[in-house]
Amino acid sequence: MLFDADETQHEIAQVVDCFTHDPDLRRDLLQEALLHFWQKESELPGQTLSYYLQGCHFRLLDYLRHGRSLDSPTRSHLRAELDEENDEEGPLPAELTLHENAFDSTANRDLLQAIAEQVDEVNRRILLLAERGAGVREISRELSISHPAVVKRFRTIRITARRLGSRP
Repeated sequence: MLFDADETQHEIAQVVDCFTHDPDLRRDLLQEALLHFWQKESELPGQTLSYYLQGCHFRLLDYLRHGRSLDSPTRSHLRAELDEENDEEGPLPAELTLHENAFDSTANRDLLQAIAEQVDEVNRRILLLAERGAGVREISRELSISHPAVVKRFRTIRITARRLGSRP
């Protein structure tokens, strides 16, 4: 299995590194990506490494967009810190400071919308399906176009994203 290879573990870690530098969120995303890779390889054996890695990439996008991690921007308002004035050990203070940072999720939505405005209708549908976690084969079946055509259209979407200043 590809999953057992050290090189594969390194490649999955590189996919995760594209998303964040926060060590706690990185650990969560790495665990999610490893689980996704292992599940997909078990369900659909014989695919290429890039197929599974791309699936991990889109799975992590979905994971972050839906805020399943407490570290995600969607749930950042649930984070709490102790009041800095109270460094003593003992019971937690009654007041906790909540943080709300929706910048990351808003930036992702804005980027996807900007990309969608720059590409044709078929590429918009591919982008939407990929954002929902669909793989190349699933997209080709859904849209009734060939697998190579979907791959070629992904290249067009990537070029558009790079032109807009992103690294998909």
